Amino acid sequence: MQLDKTLSFNEFEKASLADWQAKATKDLRGKDLEELMYTTSDGISIEPFSTDENSTSKISLSNAAWKIVLLADGSLEGVDKTISTLDELGLNCGALSKENLTKTKGQARCYFEIGTKFYENIAKLRAVKIANPEIELNTIISPSDDEFEYNNLVRQTIAAASAIIGGAEHICILPFNGKSNEQSLRLAKNILLLLKSESYMAEINDAASGSWFMEKLTSAYLTELAPDLMRTQITTPSTFTAGIAPYLRGPYSTMYAIRPWTIRQYAGFSTAEKSNAFYKRNLAAGQKGLSVAFDLATHRGYDSDHPRVTGDVGMAGVAIDSIEDMKILFDEIPLGDISVSMTMNGAVLPIMAFYIAAAKEQGVDETKLAGTIQNDILKEFMVRNTYIYPPAPSMRIISDIFKYTSANMPKFNSISISGYHMQEAGATPELELAYTIADGLDYVRTGIEAGLAIDDFAPRLSFFWGIGMNFYKEIAKLRAGRLLWAKLIKKFDPQNPKSMALRTHCQTSGWSLTEQDPYNNVARTTIEALAAVFGGTQSLHTNSFDEAIALPTDFSAKIARNTQKIIQEETDITKVIDPWGGSTVIEEYTNELAQNAWEYILEIEELGGMAKAIESGIPKMRIEECAAVKQANIDAGKDIIVGVNKY
Repeated sequence: MQLDKTLSFNEFEKASLADWQAKATKDLRGKDLEELMYTTSDGISIEPFSTDENSTSKISLSNAAWKIVLLADGSLEGVDKTISTLDELGLNCGALSKENLTKTKGQARCYFEIGTKFYENIAKLRAVKIANPEIELNTIISPSDDEFEYNNLVRQTIAAASAIIGGAEHICILPFNGKSNEQSLRLAKNILLLLKSESYMAEINDAASGSWFMEKLTSAYLTELAPDLMRTQITTPSTFTAGIAPYLRGPYSTMYAIRPWTIRQYAGFSTAEKSNAFYKRNLAAGQKGLSVAFDLATHRGYDSDHPRVTGDVGMAGVAIDSIEDMKILFDEIPLGDISVSMTMNGAVLPIMAFYIAAAKEQGVDETKLAGTIQNDILKEFMVRNTYIYPPAPSMRIISDIFKYTSANMPKFNSISISGYHMQEAGATPELELAYTIADGLDYVRTGIEAGLAIDDFAPRLSFFWGIGMNFYKEIAKLRAGRLLWAKLIKKFDPQNPKSMALRTHCQTSGWSLTEQDPYNNVARTTIEALAAVFGGTQSLHTNSFDEAIALPTDFSAKIARNTQKIIQEETDITKVIDPWGGSTVIEEYTNELAQNAWEYILEIEELGGMAKAIESGIPKMRIEECAAVKQANIDAGKDIIVGVNKY
């Protein structure tokens, strides 16, 4: 198969708003499309999916640098004192409601108290700033009244991110627990430092500019403040839609508007008994799927009593030596009802056999099993090194699993093509994107050479991305990945459009977590989780804040799990399909990443595909080069790690 030297997506027809409406109506299976309308707390209703056809005006903010301001210091003890001081000065406009926006007319400075309603915060702040460009726009982020006060670190990070995007000059975060002790004040300040110094969000002025949805919502609020303000026509054309190839804006037409992504926390440690108890506690607390981590001995195919793996058993995952261990691991967990992801590559055959046998002992037929086996051996040769067999027989095992699952396990994903480990090893977003897609292309060829038709196995291929701290680029990476995958699979002439849909699991970065000031990691993970969701992931693991130090505790796992539940239930983020569609920043990054990744993919193809490229050592070398540059930038202070090389 010859790849085009110049990247384009001309093989796909432009999809209109009417095309999306028809696809969504079909996918809703009798439900009314009107039920998906996004309605703000102020009663403004907007369609959940926007294109250039139903969003017609564009207004951008002027450049404005925002600052870190922490009002709750030693002289202003606690939340109540801070708010009352602003009241006395006549600066507090109160909650960020539509009614209170009018208080800003003619004002030189104002303060708004904001919460977690992500889109409303952005649109209202943008509207105020556009109507009164000279105003000094300040935001106050107070803690919520929550028995589990650490949830407020998540909420305040979400609110602060929306304030930055909305154009606030000053952001004041009050201590998450209402206390003015040293740790609480430092954590409040560090949320802002992380957003400013690590997420790259502060480098982008008005990232919402051009977003068809955000421009429409901003205009709705701006009508109240400046009805006569001139607006320019949106010029960014809408080409592709959600649910229709090449799936730029999502693999499903309704994305999270009907059902949010699956909360799938990766875990496994010590014995099967202890891991089973941990899984059951997580499921009882709202987790929807399981993701099993195996220890290094199991990955390498050794029994726990083998002398070569002394010290590795149960240390970074669960030890599984037999079918009896697997039965214990899933004891009282109904495998017919729970989707299970298993991170296993080298010893994939015995683990798959144990899993199927354990299900049958529960009375669950393998046709009913849903989940994913990682089964991605190429990245093991590249970055992780838990392979057992040489490349050729390893690829034969993969094709055999493709054959078996396509014939016997129609609900099970036969591979999870992983870029996560590449990012953890130092790969940039474009390199992770390119090499993961190139791995996938080799696996597809392996399936075809084994006699399978593309539609027999491609719909059950899945991907696994790492999500780092570069907020906008991570969103764009997932969008670009869907474009590239659809383009490549199109060349195999699939008859089932699902063969071209890139479905993915995401995990927040482990590399970005620091041992120093570990509670900073709550904010890091929240930022990364937001990027994964805005990028359109199908399931998500959020790392626990203490993973740079030890295995997660129940306490840290609760914060990690609650991070996703707060995003799902308190922000309204799930109610809008690809809200960043049309954003100048996101669309440019999507195109840039796709173009750069394509150059790397062409390089791999010239070497004969990824399996042969790995033998040449080039992919490993490229990743190591990126890692060296990154570490050099950290050592030189060019890349700031809050609490490590600065602050």
